This record gives sequence, structure tokens and C-alpha cells, in this order.
Amino acid sequence: MDTWIEERCEAIRLALRIAGFPELADLLRLVDWLGGIVQLRHTRGAGARVIHFKDGTKSITLPVRLGERPMCEQLAHEVGHVLLTAGMGSLLRQLAPGDAQVERLARRCEAQDERRARDFVLAWWLPSRLVERYPDDAELAEHASVTEAMVQLRRRQLGGRVIDITRELPRWSAGQHYHTVVTRMRSRALLQVLRFGSASPAFDLPTTHPACTSDALQVNADLVALTVAEFDRKYDLFRCGDPELQPVDLAQLQRWSGR
Repeated sequence: MDTWIEERCEAIRLALRIAGFPELADLLRLVDWLGGIVQLRHTRGAGARVIHFKDGTKSITLPVRLGERPMCEQLAHEVGHVLLTAGMGSLLRQLAPGDAQVERLARRCEAQDERRARDFVLAWWLPSRLVERYPDDAELAEHASVTEAMVQLRRRQLGGRVIDITRELPRWSAGQHYHTVVTRMRSRALLQVLRFGSASPAFDLPTTHPACTSDALQVNADLVALTVAEFDRKYDLFRCGDPELQPVDLAQLQRWSGR
């Protein structure tokens, strides 16, 4: 399994404050946390799918009538596609429809995407540190609400490794490009995100508490867990435009005051 898939799952669980085994409610919280990046839709059709749009946003479509476990399995798989794939197979077919060589390449891309989505499912439900904590397959499967076959596959993937993202920021992380700044005033605090090397804020974010300490921690967790493109889309509503100089114009002020 690719290390970055493991890192992504660890970072997302950190951002969602999931300490134990993820539950279905946590998976739904993950979809909600990806607001601005992905939309969840339901259809009367039989299959689940992800659509990748040109602006970088994505859509997950699930069948309307699914039991809890099948819905859990399909949604986790499609979230893996959202986070780890770009729909290159479909894009290649659009660029060169009917080309046999392009079709072979598209199929290879799709096979890789499916593998990544399957790897995400295992890494999401079975965090490496908890896999190490429970050496008995049956006990681990019961705690994680997965099959023993999934547990055994997960153990083979990890090969005894425990993934730790607390020592170094992942290379793919938005935290490599942005940092958070809090400016405290008497009545409130400003929470802003700046690009490294820039004095102007890229995002001016709302706060839920005058001190905004918890808000800043959540934004920092999001910076760890999201890529730059994902962070930009998630917080797009709070993006700062270019500053405009507003010089004092006495004649304009006269008109503005109605005098």
C-alpha cells in the first residue's frame, strides 16, 4: 500500500478527532467535512459512482435503497475515489475516443484507481496502531465491525508497520504551503490563513469563540489533512480578494454624507 494513503487516513481521523475505530457516523461526518469538495447524491440506479468535474469538485452517487452495511462499504469505497483518484480513465477516453492504445492506458488508470479506493477502505476502518493493539484477528474484526478476511488482508498490507504522522508534516499536505495566524483584539479575534512568504491573508475565516483557539486548531488539522487544492475548495467562500486602496477623498465624503 502507498504510504500517502495511510498518511491521508491518519490525518483525516486527526481532523475529525476520531480516536478509536471509525463508525458509520464518522464516515458521514467525513463526507460533510469535505463540503465544498464533494456532494453526496442518491439515485434509483443500482451502482455507486464518483463523478470528477472540471473545477475539481466531485460528486458521489449512491443507490437509494441500501442497508447500513452495504451503504457503509460502498460509501467508503467512493470516498476513497474522491480523495485518491482523479478520474483519468474517463478523461483519456474523452480526449481520444476509440483509440486502442489510449483505451489500454485508460483501463490501467482505472485499475490503479480501484486499487487505491480498496486500500483506502482498509486503512480507514483499520488504523495501523489499533491493528497492532489487537493481535487476535477475530477480536479485531469484532471491534472494527469488519470481516476477518479484511483484517488478515490489512495485516499483510501493513507488515507490522505503524503509521505515525506526528513527527513530520506529510509532503502532500496543504500545511506545507499555508499557515494560520490569529490576531486577538479586545472584543474578538481574527483567524486568517496566509501563504508562506506572503504578508496578505489568503483566507479570512469565521470564528465560533472570541478566543478562537479551538477554531485555529481545527484549521491547522484541516491544513494537515487536505491537499492545497482541497483546502482551497473547502474554504473558497472565505478567500480574500486583492486589497484595494481607499484614499481619503473629501469631495467624495461630502457627497456620501449628503451635504
